[in-house]
Amino acid sequence: MARAALWKKDRVVASGYLTVWVTLVIAALLPLLMTLVEGARSGAIRLESEVAMEVAVNSCFAEYHRQLFDRYHLLAIDCSYGSDQASTGRTAEHLKSYLAGNLDTGDVALSGLLYRDFLGLEAKDATVQGAVFLTDQEGLVLRRRAVESVKYDTGVAEVQELAGLFTSAEKSSATDGSDGSAVASLVATIDPDRPMMGEILKLAGQEDSEKQRSAAEKLFSGRKTLGFLDHLVDDEENLSQRELVLSDLAGERVRKGEVNRGNMILPEKDGMEDVLETPLFLLYLWEHFSSYTDKAQGDALAYQLEYLACGKESDASNLKQVLTELVVLRSCMDLAALRKDPKLSKEAELVATLISLAILNPEAEGAIREALVLIWGVAEGYHDVRVLIEGGKVPFFKGSEDWHYGNLRNLLGGREGDALATDRGLSYEQYLLGLLLTVNRKELTLRTMNLMEAEIRKTAGNGRFRLDACIDTMKVGARVESCYGYSVTMERTMDYQ
Repeated sequence: MARAALWKKDRVVASGYLTVWVTLVIAALLPLLMTLVEGARSGAIRLESEVAMEVAVNSCFAEYHRQLFDRYHLLAIDCSYGSDQASTGRTAEHLKSYLAGNLDTGDVALSGLLYRDFLGLEAKDATVQGAVFLTDQEGLVLRRRAVESVKYDTGVAEVQELAGLFTSAEKSSATDGSDGSAVASLVATIDPDRPMMGEILKLAGQEDSEKQRSAAEKLFSGRKTLGFLDHLVDDEENLSQRELVLSDLAGERVRKGEVNRGNMILPEKDGMEDVLETPLFLLYLWEHFSSYTDKAQGDALAYQLEYLACGKESDASNLKQVLTELVVLRSCMDLAALRKDPKLSKEAELVATLISLAILNPEAEGAIREALVLIWGVAEGYHDVRVLIEGGKVPFFKGSEDWHYGNLRNLLGGREGDALATDRGLSYEQYLLGLLLTVNRKELTLRTMNLMEAEIRKTAGNGRFRLDACIDTMKVGARVESCYGYSVTMERTMDYQ
């Protein structure tokens, strides 16, 4: 009995000793555990806020303008969201809405009954601190994004082919010992705003002469209003009569300084990217805009590449201008080929001699020869353009086998030579690219913006679309607070790259 009592007493004493020990251990560990829990809460709040911010920003950029992407492969946020007023404040509201939705736990089933929100986060503020619009830097942003679109969509081989097209033309011109002064004079009578045209139309052959210049000016002066369409286009009555009202389009607003401007600047590109920009931008225009020879044509204007080349308000005016310049171009090239080809030059000289003898005025042989060569070259150039607009190809530098009027006697007698069907040479649109190459870089970009905006306004629900409301890059900030006393401030700079 005494042993049992002693045993119980010892057991009770031993049990009390262990309880005190455990209490002391818990008391020592509890602050550490609470510190770890609070540290975990703090880290989770930061992580959850950062993730929610990342998703919210991505959600804003996912609201890119669909028609702008579908038609032109350009990604941008329309901060007007279909309204009359474009404001980055609207985008900030969208950002805050997405951020709040990402932080909200109310959509978890039975969340109020099963557990308490461990983080207690709430979106307090969201702002757009900086932005870059597509029209910024006089359209440089849009131009750069267009080039990047081509790089993404097009293989390296196609890009090199386009770049080689103009390189080969320049090399051929240089090796032929060309002189472009006569051509520049011809083109100036048609469009004096193209100072670079002479560089594109390098003529092979002789030194410029006053006779040649005078004859050219007499031939083409007075044709700025043009009757060429009567002979070059069979269905003139079916030509597009569409016109643009340029005054309210993006390019014109840029000229007037009446556009939204961002407060961020794109970084400079390296030298190689700058060299490739022009051929890549021309390839972009070729892929996304229609011309007279295309079956599928635009809504605002049908002859869009022609507008980019000439910048006039109506399809008819742009087409007339392009056809005029192509006739000038091909006539100049054919005149140069005539003077260099011994057989053709000899034939012109022989016919001129016969005519001078027939009129009993041998001294007029030189003037008659110059007139015959000019008529021959222009007639051949005229035919070249007819071939182009009917979907054929014409070599930039012709050989003797490429001539349509290979015989002067047939030309003077009213009998045309055989039409030469060939896959060699350049198409109508490739010649158009050559004309686009002569347009000032800034001017071409502004015209591109005009056309894009006008075309998208023709689509459903986009009657008030503005390119200067389209955000390319933006810097955003947001603040998230927790009911446990924590606050997280975040910033992001993002674009579509």
